Amino acid sequence: MISSSVSYNPELSDTQNVNSNMEYSKNNEETGNTEIPDQIKLSGTSALATVPGFISLFIAFGLGFIVGVKGPRLHSAFTSYDNTSYSVGTLTTSAIQQFPYASLLLAFVIAKEIWGTIPDWVKRNFPIFGRSAQSRISAADKSTSRAINKVNNNSDDLTSLAVIASKIQAMNKVINAKIAAATAEETDSQRTTEAAKDNKDDSECFHAAFLVLLKLTAQVKQQRADARDDRYTQDGDKIAPEMVPKVLEGLDETFELADWAYDDWEGVKGGGEEVTNLQEALATKGYDLVRHDKIALPGHVSYYVAISKERKTILIGVKGTSTFEDVLTDCCGSSIKHELRGPFIRAAPQDREHVDNTFNPINMQCHEGIMLAALNLADDLEPSMEQLFLPTGYQLLVTGHSLGAGVAALFSVIMRSRFPDQLIYADETRLKVIAFAPPPVLDHDSALACKSFITSVVNNSDMIPRASLANLLVLVEFLEFINAKLEEKGISPKGIISTALLIKRLMEGNKGKMLLTAEEFKEGLDQATEKVALRDPDHLYVPGTVYHMYDLWGTPEYKEHIKAEADAVKKGLTEVQARTAECLQIDDGTYKPLRNIELDPRMLTDHLSLGYRTSIKSLLNPPIDPPKVAPKETKVESETTKEANSSLKK
Repeated sequence: MISSSVSYNPELSDTQNVNSNMEYSKNNEETGNTEIPDQIKLSGTSALATVPGFISLFIAFGLGFIVGVKGPRLHSAFTSYDNTSYSVGTLTTSAIQQFPYASLLLAFVIAKEIWGTIPDWVKRNFPIFGRSAQSRISAADKSTSRAINKVNNNSDDLTSLAVIASKIQAMNKVINAKIAAATAEETDSQRTTEAAKDNKDDSECFHAAFLVLLKLTAQVKQQRADARDDRYTQDGDKIAPEMVPKVLEGLDETFELADWAYDDWEGVKGGGEEVTNLQEALATKGYDLVRHDKIALPGHVSYYVAISKERKTILIGVKGTSTFEDVLTDCCGSSIKHELRGPFIRAAPQDREHVDNTFNPINMQCHEGIMLAALNLADDLEPSMEQLFLPTGYQLLVTGHSLGAGVAALFSVIMRSRFPDQLIYADETRLKVIAFAPPPVLDHDSALACKSFITSVVNNSDMIPRASLANLLVLVEFLEFINAKLEEKGISPKGIISTALLIKRLMEGNKGKMLLTAEEFKEGLDQATEKVALRDPDHLYVPGTVYHMYDLWGTPEYKEHIKAEADAVKKGLTEVQARTAECLQIDDGTYKPLRNIELDPRMLTDHLSLGYRTSIKSLLNPPIDPPKVAPKETKVESETTKEANSSLKK
């Protein structure tokens, strides 16, 4: 069985300890003992716990039916009741009279089965069941028990439902205040009757503006796709097609390493052969698994640690969102101030890049839930990092997808602040992070300060890297602009005639006359973006250097792809349905296409692993003929591009 943690022998050197762990893992592989112990078992322990949920409920219902309905019928066979007592109505009355607790028994059995599916960390929030749930957690796994004990009686304890509720409430309060300020909303006490009526009209116009925005987005794609393509190339550096495979070399393998952290092995192949567990998969890439922690608690993430002797690399893969606990971690999304132990970049102002001299590399604003998960991961791995990983001199590669990407980014910032001599001053390139689909997790200056060691990869219109308060405010400002334009054109929904005209325009379809011209659309989006402050402490951004993979709407190939995609919808999610990428743009978290929420039908599926895998594959294996319509390309590499290329190679 693979060890659940790195073993350390004080009589051996640090390098010998790492080699010993690698050999131990290798021996397990050779003997065929590839079982990976579950680090946490949080399901209930009911009598039918080993039976699939729907089957256990069916059995419970059957038992209750036999006791509650069949029981009275059997009992009546031995009584002197006449035949009329077997009618449905009489039987029901008789059943209640003879077995008054039968229905309660059925309800109890079903409730018990449902209760058994609730995680123990939730049960411990109820005083009656908290002690038994805590004992089951302690017996299930030591690492989980330590995690629970660490956060007990802590205001950051995300295993407390009250704490989670308070954090989400605080986040919503900030969001509402920001939106109210953006729309210049008056307080209830200040509103007159006429003002309240005007506000209601504004609310209705706000909803109508959103419908108009959805229609405009579809019309732009249909009629003026070039306007969208031009916007994507306004900022950053567009990499020439022949240079893209070189820039992204090895990115496909790194993505698989990130995706394997989900520990889902259905149909997964490694080295051309199907694999069934993480150890087998990592072995195909030359890595030995030395630790795999599976923990299902809010504020924590599952992860694995592997070592490659040949590559001289220590790999840390962090799992993304896949459980209810992960969703709760994501939802605690307030921007909080966090103080590091030390600076995570060079302390001297003249040695800093990408940020001004007023930036404090110790205090930063960050995503609350993801920072808590990163701190827990850092505390868990700090002893191994100090005693085993750093003394080897090996490179450190941290990767993850979605939530795992955000945790990986913040984890690297924390580690650099705790080990500055080894990770900053001795070799600043030693620790690298490749983050796929990371959510916005750092304030403006901190996000830009990470460009030398974090590479964030974004696919097309993926909404997760755009899920920030700043982008929500951009959307609100844009809707205000649309409202103003609708009033100018006499189709604002404030009167019967103008409302009828608006409905008529909306019914014209995507090929009808555009509600706003492409130039007005661009003007409004640019104005909305400029109105939202970059350095607001509540506004977070994607960290590091950003690689944006996207397709071109203005090419005949894209229209053919849309048609093929529509045909594939009936067959389920397939490679044909997954959106490909044709271009690569390199910038940072302030890249304009990431500063607004792109309302595209693919905004959710672009976030999935399949979407990233397909886009990376299409960019590494481009077609022989380039796209027929494309924005002007820049073949000269800028400083940002050179730095990003060097970062990926190392």
